[in-house]
Amino acid sequence: METHIYDEKNGLSYTLHGDYYLPDLVLNEEEPIYGKYGMLRKQFLKEHRLAKYQYLLLTGKLTEHLNQIDQESREQVEMLMEQMAEKQGVTEELKVQNRTKWVRLMNNIKASAEEMVLKLLKSTLFVKLPAIRFHILTSFLVGKLVVLPPFRGAIRRF
Repeated sequence: METHIYDEKNGLSYTLHGDYYLPDLVLNEEEPIYGKYGMLRKQFLKEHRLAKYQYLLLTGKLTEHLNQIDQESREQVEMLMEQMAEKQGVTEELKVQNRTKWVRLMNNIKASAEEMVLKLLKSTLFVKLPAIRFHILTSFLVGKLVVLPPFRGAIRRF
């Protein structure tokens, strides 16, 4: 009996172990570098989107997905903080003049930005394309939230 065989139907190679041929499977796992938002997304997927979590886990794309979500979320928080600070007039000049007020305002801005990103992270809207997420965030800041209904191409304005 051959110790190694290749099945052309499914593209897998097999190795003989005792009396059985077992597939030669290798898990290509990316290094997990995700932080707060990646861990929250993982928990959300486990609790509310189990099928998607299992699919990502079995295809070896879970860590890549969580790393991407974490990076995008941190970038969105930073972008929102910059926009909100500019809108509220929180500048370096204020930081020099009144440090405690600046810290108070920046903490408030950071908490608000993180809250908005966390709401998107937990919603199904966060699964859409990055351009759509950016559009939703921008619309949310302006006050004209655009929601994409599930399974439809139409856009509804609230």
